[in-house]
Amino acid sequence: MLAVRGSSTSPLIGLYEEDSHNVVDIPDCKGPPFLAFLNSYSEFEVLGWAAHHPNINADVELLNRGIIELHIEPYDEDQGTGELRYAQVALVWTSRNEKSSSALANDALIAGNVVKLKLQNPFPRSIDTDGMDYELGGAISPSLLNLTYLSASFGGAIPRSLGNLSSLLYLDLSNNFVELEGKDLNWVSSLSYLRYLNLGGVDLSKVSSHWLQTINLLPSLVEVHLPQCQLLNLPPSLPSINFAALSVLKLSRNGFNSTIPHWLFNLSSLLQLDLNSNNLQGRLPDTFEELISLQNLDLSQNTYLEGELPPSLGKLCNLQTLKLSMNNISGEVTELISALSGCNKSKIETLDLGFNTLTGRLPNSFGYLKKLRDLQLWENMFRGSIPNSIGNLSSLEYLYLSNNEMSGSIPGNLGQLSSMIVLDLSENSWQGVITETHFANLSSLIKGVANDKNFTKYFSDFQN
Repeated sequence: MLAVRGSSTSPLIGLYEEDSHNVVDIPDCKGPPFLAFLNSYSEFEVLGWAAHHPNINADVELLNRGIIELHIEPYDEDQGTGELRYAQVALVWTSRNEKSSSALANDALIAGNVVKLKLQNPFPRSIDTDGMDYELGGAISPSLLNLTYLSASFGGAIPRSLGNLSSLLYLDLSNNFVELEGKDLNWVSSLSYLRYLNLGGVDLSKVSSHWLQTINLLPSLVEVHLPQCQLLNLPPSLPSINFAALSVLKLSRNGFNSTIPHWLFNLSSLLQLDLNSNNLQGRLPDTFEELISLQNLDLSQNTYLEGELPPSLGKLCNLQTLKLSMNNISGEVTELISALSGCNKSKIETLDLGFNTLTGRLPNSFGYLKKLRDLQLWENMFRGSIPNSIGNLSSLEYLYLSNNEMSGSIPGNLGQLSSMIVLDLSENSWQGVITETHFANLSSLIKGVANDKNFTKYFSDFQN
């Protein structure tokens, strides 16, 4: 991270002097070498000492010229004003050869190419400041056309000139603190090598009718993050699937008012699918087994999703997280839990079915979900007792069963769940006596709730 000071006619870009806010220009600054991995592409990033590398210096000089040409005002430490306070420039070295980390660092400093640029603004406008915008604007310089990684904050409309960065693999324009609007997405189609796209929070309402068709033109896409983009329209079909390599698709909080589209089930490489907090409606499709690689599925907070749990969900043996809370799902869970527990080494860790209209008894097969950490079944209509097999879930940390129609005695082997942090059994019709056995080994418990005076007493004693 380099500090940007000086003026728009004579910018100063460098590092702070030790124990001060005085900026030392790049040619004179010193810092220890630091090597880090770029997880997405198995590359290495060298920071600090790399400021002396000619390619880093060249990029800083380019930024220097850009500030002058675009009349960008650097940050004034005394006045607390300005448009650009920090810029992050990194040196990235890539190789197919296997070498030691020290050799990699050395080679990176000698033969690296600057292909990554971060221009996120860590000090956004707030009501406590002078009201000025501290976001970058202006045209994209032709000197940046070889960039493969761009993470930036803009204000206003997304510049169409981003489409000229045809080498981009990674583009992140999320987390903007002033409104960013996508009036046109056609420029995206020029980024044929793009693997990661994140426009989270960008207002894409004006391209709502064709956003999917545009994104589908990018055959290399692996991750798409478009949460809270005001997209509204989730097309029910696609003539063909070009982004078949997609592994992450996040479309939460967009206000989609439709059924779950069939084209989703052609994405056989999908690992994560997040459609939470929309207005999806209709029954859950019984075609989830097509997503055989799926690890995380979040369809929570879609009030009009209804019907019973489809049997195909139980065939997703790679599933680690399943969130279906705050919908209108009915029926029993026995078939789903039995199918998941029948997987060879079930991987499910989080199961959230709370705030639905599910009924029936909890099956003994819950006890075979050995990796389960978070089980949320509250605010349903389950009846009967807690199966004794729950005591086999040694990894369980959170158990929410409140506000159901359950009864019977609370099994004593709950007291053996030493990983339990929260246990909420309130608003049911439990019978029998709560004893010290129920707390025998709950060494991690910080919250326990049940509508039983003995439970409350023992929990109070246990905490003390």
